[in-house]
Amino acid sequence: AFAEALSNATYALPGSTIAAQAASRSGWKERAAVPLATTAALLLVAALWGWLRSRPEVSALVTRVQLALPDSAPLNQQAGNLFSITEDGTKIVYVGPGSGDIDLWVRPIDALAATRIPGTNGGDSPFLSPDGESVAFYRSSPSQLFTASLRGGPRQMVASDSMVALAGDWGPDGSIYFSRSGGLRRVATAGGAVEEVTRLDSARGDVSHGWVDVLPNGKAAIFTIRRAQRDANDIAVVDLRSHEVRVLFRGMVARYAATGHLVYSVADGGLFAIGFDANALTTHGTVIPIVAEVGRGGAVSAGEPHFAVSRTGTLLYGIGGTSAGSEQLLWVDRSGRPEVIVSAFDGILGTLALSPDGKRVAISVRNANDWQIWTKDLNGGPTGKVSMDGASSSGPSWSVDGNFVMFRSNGGGTANGLYRRRADGSLGVEPVFLNKAITSGFQSADGAWAVLQEGVFPAAHLYARRMQRDTATAPLVTPSKSEFSPRLSPDGRWLAYVSVESERPEVYVSPFPNTSVSRTQISVNGGLEPLWARSGRELFYSTTTDVSELIAAQVETAPAFRVVKRITLFSREGYNGSFIGASYYDVTPDGRRFIMSREPKQTGSERLVLVLNWFAELRSAAKP
Repeated sequence: AFAEALSNATYALPGSTIAAQAASRSGWKERAAVPLATTAALLLVAALWGWLRSRPEVSALVTRVQLALPDSAPLNQQAGNLFSITEDGTKIVYVGPGSGDIDLWVRPIDALAATRIPGTNGGDSPFLSPDGESVAFYRSSPSQLFTASLRGGPRQMVASDSMVALAGDWGPDGSIYFSRSGGLRRVATAGGAVEEVTRLDSARGDVSHGWVDVLPNGKAAIFTIRRAQRDANDIAVVDLRSHEVRVLFRGMVARYAATGHLVYSVADGGLFAIGFDANALTTHGTVIPIVAEVGRGGAVSAGEPHFAVSRTGTLLYGIGGTSAGSEQLLWVDRSGRPEVIVSAFDGILGTLALSPDGKRVAISVRNANDWQIWTKDLNGGPTGKVSMDGASSSGPSWSVDGNFVMFRSNGGGTANGLYRRRADGSLGVEPVFLNKAITSGFQSADGAWAVLQEGVFPAAHLYARRMQRDTATAPLVTPSKSEFSPRLSPDGRWLAYVSVESERPEVYVSPFPNTSVSRTQISVNGGLEPLWARSGRELFYSTTTDVSELIAAQVETAPAFRVVKRITLFSREGYNGSFIGASYYDVTPDGRRFIMSREPKQTGSERLVLVLNWFAELRSAAKP
């Protein structure tokens, strides 16, 4: 307004006419002083204007505050995406307590209270509509995707079957993008036709696609390619017209910022940004560090970082509430009562197997960038490594006499296949069967067969090969969609495995090696990680419900194989698990206890940090 007044020759302050009339009645001295005063005033104004124009632009104030949630509705500490922020940055939707379950809650940033969102009971991994008035979320049992209004009203089912709760996004045209077991999908309207956006690439080792973020121009979408190892995940972009996928860089969960950056996390929890051209779909510039470590899901989950960015420049992220990075090894009895064996294992624990006498465990442990196989005496004895340095190994199993441990290894990237070594670490690692496609495998108890899994879910298949004959591998199950997690019964007559033929993972049993003779479904409403009791009269598996439970299926093998009874033992919530191959648990020879691993309980509640006007800081950091 001041600048406009200077350039307007007719501008006059209120009362200037009266001042002029008074001046005309004044004496000549006063009249003579007017031009001098005017000239001085104009010179002063000109100097002031020049000084103002030469001053650097003042940046918006960047403000960091901890966002308090009410004690009656705290952030629920669980695996998965815990919160989302509206595009205008005015409201937070998060996973909080519910009636016997969880609910979604909305917390405006200008209020102290949070409100439960009706119709969202059991809701997980929320993401918001562009206008901030609706939220989409996943529910399990059965697996479905819903939307609900933040103002209340009935929820609407968007899609069902084979959902993977890895967040999602609304496109600029109102389409909803979400994750299924086979990749990313899109639906234009609730209940409408579901279109394929991406497809998992088994040759690349894809396990799932998730955390999709559609670019504002609607041309493409950023997403995460999740793999079996968390430090092998990639950030990628898919062209929404051609469906061409391009891997951009290694990372976990990326969000597009209106400044022209991708904000993303890495395996150790750090948050970073890098320049991104939304038209050319390429990155540029140097990496900008944002936060040293953000809250994230645990080892039992995908390990996703907890952060969100609004289109208007508000950053929200979690801090604290995480364990120190070590994990525990435990005995768990059939009632679910745990007993800690090792309270702080150095590294992330993976697949494991008990020795035939139940006194030792072989377990895959991730330190730095590689998975290694270690053996541990469970009576307080030593721990020793049996796999080779410079190679990534997993899926340990024992020989019948307990003298050798077999495992899958990539051989340092040169010779993938099955290897073995003496359990005491003596002698060297020797190859058993080399095949570049093997992702897990083991030998039958009599040593006559090798049972192999090639690829990972959802493009895994099972094969068998006689060890003493020079024959090729033969399919064990007629390939359909995907079969994985093979387990032979102690007598070697029955093969348990998981198949997704019915669009949901279920546990089946077939005769071995003639699997085409018959097939018996063991699980109902979903099943993973089959495991035989040493007696051969029980088959354990985990359910795929919201809270996974361990089931003991009592079976008979004569006159035909059948399930006699299914008994729910205990909840597996909080314990490590897998759906891509070998098991993360085992059972003692007497069938009375299980060995499992988990992260220690969190040291405190995760806190939310809200950063207002964050784009000003990001732009400043991006300047050369």
